[in-house]
Amino acid sequence: MSEKDIEKLIKENNELHTEISVLKEEMAVMQNQLDWFKRQMFGRKTEQSTVIFEGGEQLSLIPDEKAVSEKNSYLSGWKLGSSRIGRNHAFI
Repeated sequence: MSEKDIEKLIKENNELHTEISVLKEEMAVMQNQLDWFKRQMFGRKTEQSTVIFEGGEQLSLIPDEKAVSEKNSYLSGWKLGSSRIGRNHAFI
């Protein structure tokens, strides 16, 4: 083997190492993209959150009359236009 052949093989070896490095970087980027797509496709969604239970029963989205009347009686104690803040007074 001549010295020219050795230099040629060394140059080719260096080029192949560079190409391998570039391909490894591309593969890492693509793996990150794949992981992101998997999370988007198969990951947990906020719409799939657990149902909240109280006393073994699912909570209602429609308030019952008792809760509405309690809220209204609390809010009726607030007055608009007062300079003081607190119950029976509102912000100006």
